Amino acid sequence: MNKVAPEKQDTNLNPDGCKDLMAAVAEQAVRDYSGALRVLKVEPDNEPALKMKGECELFFRKYADAWMDTDIDGEKIIAAIKIKVAEEKRGVDEIAGQESMGRESEKERTFKRLQDCKEKGEANS
Repeated sequence: MNKVAPEKQDTNLNPDGCKDLMAAVAEQAVRDYSGALRVLKVEPDNEPALKMKGECELFFRKYADAWMDTDIDGEKIIAAIKIKVAEEKRGVDEIAGQESMGRESEKERTFKRLQDCKEKGEANS
């Protein structure tokens, strides 16, 4: 059986596309790190948040200069994000309240819909 060699693929990468991808990865790391810090304000022992924080710090320390196309030290990036999260207007109690409120509001909406259905059923009787 003859094997047909695959056609030679173009190995040239679009430099702008690569830069865009690298910037998107770096931006996601900033969002992930900020999110982990916010969770840790409320739940200091949250394992997933601790893991994410560690992974992001490793990324910033080892690879930030390459991925972010900048000469900024990874430690400076970490410090800047920590300051930004610490200075956010929402405090720990407010964050915790909003998180629980989000879960409660879904329960409350479901309960209200059930109540509405029950009331409509009684009105039709």
